[in-house]
Amino acid sequence: MKLRTALYLVLALLALVFVLANWELLTSPTAIDLLITTVHIPAAIVGLIIVGAVLAIDWTTHAVHRRAWERERRALAQELERMRQQAENSEASRLRSLEERFEREMAHIRVQLDRLAGP
Repeated sequence: MKLRTALYLVLALLALVFVLANWELLTSPTAIDLLITTVHIPAAIVGLIIVGAVLAIDWTTHAVHRRAWERERRALAQELERMRQQAENSEASRLRSLEERFEREMAHIRVQLDRLAGP
């Protein structure tokens, strides 16, 4: 289990214990001043809104980081493929050069053999 998941589970358990211990207080209406007006809602609703906002921010940042990681991974994979292709091209070039040199040497040897075997 990841540390992050374990931390979330522990925090959720602590929040559940807190809610159960303070159930009456959390369900009683509380006056909340919104600068324009005042509303009377249970404190539990305010808590849920705050927790939801924190979770939404966390999930959003996690998604942004994951997308950045995937983009970087794709870029690195493309770079690796480009390097592999470059290495293959270099190796093919070296092999062609070696083959050409081998053919030249073999032709030179054939000429010498023909000269020695000749009249």
